[in-house]
Amino acid sequence: MSAERSGSPVLGIAGRRLRRICRVSCRSDGARWRSAAYLRLRSAFHGSWMGVRALGIVPLGLLVLLAVSCHKRTEPEGIVLARVGSATLDLGAFASVPADSILKGKEHARLRTAVQNWVENQLLAQEAIRRGLENDPAILQELERLRSQLLANAVLERMLPDTFHVGEDEIRSYYERNREDFRRAEEEVRLQQILVPQRFLAQEIYSRASQGEDFATLAQQYSQGAWAAQGGYVGSLPMAQLPEKFRRLLVGARPGQVLRPIQVEDGFVVIKVLGIYPAGSYLELDEVRSRIEMELKRQKYQAAYRELIRTLSSRTDVWINEEVLGRGGRE
Repeated sequence: MSAERSGSPVLGIAGRRLRRICRVSCRSDGARWRSAAYLRLRSAFHGSWMGVRALGIVPLGLLVLLAVSCHKRTEPEGIVLARVGSATLDLGAFASVPADSILKGKEHARLRTAVQNWVENQLLAQEAIRRGLENDPAILQELERLRSQLLANAVLERMLPDTFHVGEDEIRSYYERNREDFRRAEEEVRLQQILVPQRFLAQEIYSRASQGEDFATLAQQYSQGAWAAQGGYVGSLPMAQLPEKFRRLLVGARPGQVLRPIQVEDGFVVIKVLGIYPAGSYLELDEVRSRIEMELKRQKYQAAYRELIRTLSSRTDVWINEEVLGRGGRE
């Protein structure tokens, strides 16, 4: 489900990220969906697998769900990566990523972290089983609630589109209707930059750009900065937040001007000024286009979601105790 669905009240949307990375290899009947559900929920609660490990917080109900899912020893489908008691994690659990890319390079560290997380949570989950917590009424109630949330998320994925089209006319109309939302609160500068380690290279780039060579092409070719792939485009920055040496350099600068190289901690920076805007001026449409598109997609998703709820409500017996809830918290 795409990012614009984050406004849905249903838990579990964020878990799609982790589901694509790993499913625990529990092969007993009915176990696979529970282990996958655990992973999706853990990601949904904490944003990422590593986030869970760093916080050291995993809901007890999820640990029990994991252990119940994997309590029987089964034959692994590939290279065994880890085993905790009767639960086995094998390389087949990572079938979405080619094995040769998992076992080397940066993917190796991710795999190692994933396996260690799985081991730690299995130890905790199996201890919960030994203590009889899988039969605790509060745990059973929580597991049923999580199951319902997973099912609700699954039906949303199937009944609502993955994305919504937003046309240029819609974007322009939204921009004009909400123009005041795009007023600058302080002076800003919009710029591109190229970061290189050597002064002589910065000077050469400055000379070439000043003579009319395309700045974005130079940035993609030479820059070692974070914005190199975007042609060095940094976007709009509050002038007051720039280092003093940058602010001095920008005094009197004109749009389109390439400024002489300046030394920074990581090397030397060449800047091209795209615009300087006073406080109270409006952001240009191109600067907020992606923000507007995301907002319109969110609105369309919310409208589709509410319509789906109305449709389901019309064919289902739904009752809400307004006698109690209508009191507004008053006794």
